Amino acid sequence: MFETLFALVYGFIYAQRWPHALEWGAIGLLVAGVGRSVRQHASQPSPPGKSRHAIEENTPVSAH
Repeated sequence: MFETLFALVYGFIYAQRWPHALEWGAIGLLVAGVGRSVRQHASQPSPPGKSRHAIEENTPVSAH
């Protein structure tokens, strides 16, 4: 998220203008969405010894 925000800041500095209302809204939705996702995933503790990543759990190993 920070790379995107800094790219936006540098882009607006380069264009020598402030974001329009719609752009402010989009930036706010981006920050709110990432913040909500982080809070939601942080509030779901995983059991001891278990991974929260489904790809690591019960993955059959195949040799081709």
